[in-house]
Amino acid sequence: MSVSIRDFGKSTTGETVKLAVLKNDFIEVQLLSYAAIIHRIIVPDRKGNPVDVVLGYDTLQEYLDGRPDPCDFLKVPHHGRAEKNSEAFFEAVAPRYAVITCSEEEPPEDEVLALLKAAGAKTYLTSGGTVTAVSDGRTLTVTQ
Repeated sequence: MSVSIRDFGKSTTGETVKLAVLKNDFIEVQLLSYAAIIHRIIVPDRKGNPVDVVLGYDTLQEYLDGRPDPCDFLKVPHHGRAEKNSEAFFEAVAPRYAVITCSEEEPPEDEVLALLKAAGAKTYLTSGGTVTAVSDGRTLTVTQ
């Protein structure tokens, strides 16, 4: 596996936003340090051709210019801690499904669960078992 990090742009506060690229023989994941955005996930299709399965913007300015399109699936940042998540964030991304990586010993905060419910997200906790998301490019199925 290889990991590379480069500058992607500047936030509205002047902070440098980084792009981290994690890559192995089969998959490439691109993450932005701005709002923990998954910028791209590139996987091979049935013929082995690379396909971008996350519809991210091409530039940082596009992320900064307003409300992003609603997302189908959100990995909730910071294990569901309230101080790291906000109502405005969940309303902006409007996820259909959300997964929180957590444990029985350290569950997500009730406030975050309530915000996700209010945003209309069906929420899964990894403390309840493996969460699987499968898409054919048109439909998304999430199970636990």
